Amino acid sequence: MYYTLSQLRDAINRKIVEQGEDAPVAAFVFTKNDVFYHNIGEDGFPDLNNEEYLSDEDSDEVLTKLGGCDYIYRFAYGSGLLLSELLMAESGFNKMMDFWRSFSVDKDWRLSFKDIYGIEIDIWYKTKGVPYLMQDYARVKRY
Repeated sequence: MYYTLSQLRDAINRKIVEQGEDAPVAAFVFTKNDVFYHNIGEDGFPDLNNEEYLSDEDSDEVLTKLGGCDYIYRFAYGSGLLLSELLMAESGFNKMMDFWRSFSVDKDWRLSFKDIYGIEIDIWYKTKGVPYLMQDYARVKRY
């Protein structure tokens, strides 16, 4: 579901009235503060100490599309399946199997991805993976 923060507050207040302030709850809340990526550092790995935030417009688009899909609570699994589908379509079964097999060696998976697919993972995410996810999630029926 997609809510503004004020709509979310109102929905929570209604639940408190219905179920009481001490009712248990589990929830995920994503805001524009959660929509970022990491640039590649000098060591060739994502610099996890520096987050690059998307513009407000791009963040709004990501959150609106994410909130409108039925994958939101399974986003990581659903996204992983879709990204695997894209890799398989682009590069074939053998490269996918090579990548999966590379997890058994003492090598960072990001380096294995670059060696097998010929592109750094973060660049692939930005240029192919994320656009593919956004296109696919945009097709999901809203309820």
